[in-house]
Amino acid sequence: MKKHLSAIAILTLLSAFCLAQEPVGVGTVIYQDATADTTTIVAPTMINNLWFEAIQIHLDLANITGEANPEGWELLTLKTIEDLVRTDIIQALSLSTDRQATLQKYLSDSSNAIEQWAGLIAFINQEISLLQLDMNACTVDKNTADKLYFDSVNNYDQTMAQSALQDSIRNDTCASEKRIEYNAKTYLLDKLTFYAGLLQSKYDLVSTKQDMLINHFDVISDTVLQELQQINTALDTYQAQ
Repeated sequence: MKKHLSAIAILTLLSAFCLAQEPVGVGTVIYQDATADTTTIVAPTMINNLWFEAIQIHLDLANITGEANPEGWELLTLKTIEDLVRTDIIQALSLSTDRQATLQKYLSDSSNAIEQWAGLIAFINQEISLLQLDMNACTVDKNTADKLYFDSVNNYDQTMAQSALQDSIRNDTCASEKRIEYNAKTYLLDKLTFYAGLLQSKYDLVSTKQDMLINHFDVISDTVLQELQQINTALDTYQAQ
């Protein structure tokens, strides 16, 4: 299962790189100074304390859930991982009549969820890259249309100015729609990566102590519970942001 940890580390860095390369946004209006720099736009900050339902709303607004993920694979994986992170495995074992079966099921479910995450992240990263390319292309086309509009006005060419104006509006809409999709997917990627990282840590901790938890539960349970508390603290901190 160490391969899962390596995958998480690599893909987390890829996610951070994608976010660092924030694409040009759409903040330029057609009537601004034609000599103004239209490539430097302050990107909106994504809200990190939204709940699972808020992601669903965001994706629905972006109109991409049905197109890219008709069965809700992305959100289902996120919900599964989040539930496993929140599962109090020590309490579950204390109430279980068959600790070995309970623990093995939890570890198996966690391993499967992490594997699903690794495949899903590659898919989402590809989507984000394509959305970034589309958004940048629309923005470049809008800026070109803006320049043509101002040149046409200065040359008193009404026909060309009107055509350029319509092109600018159309490309601005295109870039804005792609940005909504980009933000929705990026937020989902961040949340998936965070929860999968916590689940990997929890899996590693519990799996290395599974023999003790099965055979000497009363002796080791408090120690494991204290170690798991660090994961709970990270979860609480993330939710409070």
